[in-house]
Amino acid sequence: MDCFQSYRIKHFDTLDSTNAEAHRMVASGVDGNGLLLWADYQQAGRGQTGNHWESDAGKNLLLTLCVRPTFLQSKNQFLLSEVVSLAACTTLNDQVGGFVVKWPNDIYYDVKKVCGILIELTLTSAYVAQSFIGIGINVNQDLFNSDAPNPVSLMQITGKTFDREELLHLFLRYFDYYYNKLERCQYQHIRQEYKEMLFRREGMHPYRDTNGLFMAQIVDVLQDGHLILRDEENRERRYMFKEVECVL
Repeated sequence: MDCFQSYRIKHFDTLDSTNAEAHRMVASGVDGNGLLLWADYQQAGRGQTGNHWESDAGKNLLLTLCVRPTFLQSKNQFLLSEVVSLAACTTLNDQVGGFVVKWPNDIYYDVKKVCGILIELTLTSAYVAQSFIGIGINVNQDLFNSDAPNPVSLMQITGKTFDREELLHLFLRYFDYYYNKLERCQYQHIRQEYKEMLFRREGMHPYRDTNGLFMAQIVDVLQDGHLILRDEENRERRYMFKEVECVL
């Protein structure tokens, strides 16, 4: 499974954030297709909705990958999130089994979070013009000090340390594999693999929305990213990001 992308990989000891640096570079005229930045330490790493991403220097894999999927219609943009989630999850499962994708795009082991993904897009009226894919994977960190509720690292799971650069190149091979499917419009294959990797994909589990706690099972994830749940009263409920929480 060779890489078909020609990546321009740049390594930094310290950055404010790889996403912020990638935005600056592309704004200055650097080609935003195939640019990959990774850093040993981020002073202001971000997760979803501006959350801080805790990471000790030199312990984890912190990166931003820039691609221009100009073939992808804006209405199908969630497929890019599925591609990235599948690549990250498969990379980790190559080290030890048991990793799953918690909708929409966190990677979990049991009930603990090992990887966060933040994708920022520039859209035209109909297509995706530019993407900034930020990824943080907890690799060799042995202690987490922040108030994040459930972090875990690959080292904590396995008792072994890992070469971060080897993991990076493995991730790129899997990203190429799934991105190739995206380019070939193999949307159903991507969606099916994504659903098969979902956290708590079977059975009833607790969720919480603005109306409170309820039990439900996953029915589907639509092409636009909506999560479809069926509750105990056999009613279907439809949610977009941040509208519902899976209670751990």
